[in-house]
Amino acid sequence: MNKSHNNLNLIEDIKARELFYQTTDHNHTVETKGTYCGFDATALSLQIGNLLCLSLLRLFDKHKVKTIAVLGGATTSVGGDPTWKNDTRNKLDANQVEKNIEVIEKQIKSLIPNAKIMNNANWLEQLKFLDFIEHIASTVSVSAHLKLETFANRLQNNNPLNMQELLYPLMQGYDFLWLYENEGCNVECGGADQWCNILAGIELIKKKHENPQIIGMTLPLLTTPNGEKMGKSVNGAVYLNPDMYSPYNFWQFWRNIDDSIVKPCLKKFTLIDIQEIDNMNDINQAKIILANDLTTWIHGSETSKAAQAQATSVFIEKNLDELEANKVSSNKLIEIMVEIKACETKSQAKTLIEQAAVKINEQVIKDKTHKLEAGQSTLSVGKKKFYKIIVK
Repeated sequence: MNKSHNNLNLIEDIKARELFYQTTDHNHTVETKGTYCGFDATALSLQIGNLLCLSLLRLFDKHKVKTIAVLGGATTSVGGDPTWKNDTRNKLDANQVEKNIEVIEKQIKSLIPNAKIMNNANWLEQLKFLDFIEHIASTVSVSAHLKLETFANRLQNNNPLNMQELLYPLMQGYDFLWLYENEGCNVECGGADQWCNILAGIELIKKKHENPQIIGMTLPLLTTPNGEKMGKSVNGAVYLNPDMYSPYNFWQFWRNIDDSIVKPCLKKFTLIDIQEIDNMNDINQAKIILANDLTTWIHGSETSKAAQAQATSVFIEKNLDELEANKVSSNKLIEIMVEIKACETKSQAKTLIEQAAVKINEQVIKDKTHKLEAGQSTLSVGKKKFYKIIVK
């Protein structure tokens, strides 16, 4: 099988798994020699928003393409990617960035064992200021740079915009240039919001090299049916770190996603055969398959089995003893519901009570001013949310 055929198989697989959004190689003529995605270390864990890039890297690895994950030791230290942010991010101190990098590196090694993991601090910190000004900054048109959507919106709305944020696309662009020259990496991938940053790298390489065979590619954003960016649950951001988001809640998150996005998620986030996914007719069983596959990938098969067993015990057998206890600071029901993130606001809590969707110890509560007695109680909201509450 020749290389061009291998390349076409890869492209077809990416498209079939709905991981393709934009590319600079519209005719798919450039041979894929090495690919990378970048991950800024702004938290002590990756989250499900990163799963698109991780899944794509795993797919490249499956097709025997050199795969690189770049950790943003340098780019995180200056505040991280400003793309689609309305305000300047708080800068993390060096010790926190180092801790985040350490955790995220372990996560990626576990998820994609064959990936080469690199830290952009290793080359960006060696770049001299005058060399950056002469060889990198000089290649950029200021007027074109300020027309990038993120910067244009900031300026139009009189939101803060500092120089380090303006330089961020150049830092990411230099990543691509360095990897192209030193690692033979000719493909950069990222989320749809990374298109402008990726193009910065493409243009920089073209300024430095004659007719380079390079590709910029983006993935579709992971969105809910109503178009919101997916990545959070009622419990907050869905982190891959079990200490920040329990494997049980992780399993439950995927078990409870909207029916309309189950098959797209199976295609994007698993390696299950496409035809097998298309033939799945039982949507609830498909959700369980998705939850099991993803929890196994992220947390291991034994943890996935335990999460499913716990969910079965709670939701099927109604054994609420399996639930972790939530110690709350108030005895007022509506305040408790917000505190444990059963809903986002007090007004939502009141609406749920009016709809007879809230039960304490299996008894429907109709009083919006209801207070819980001291001690342990069980709280259910609708058919899918169960909590064990401890009131002091």
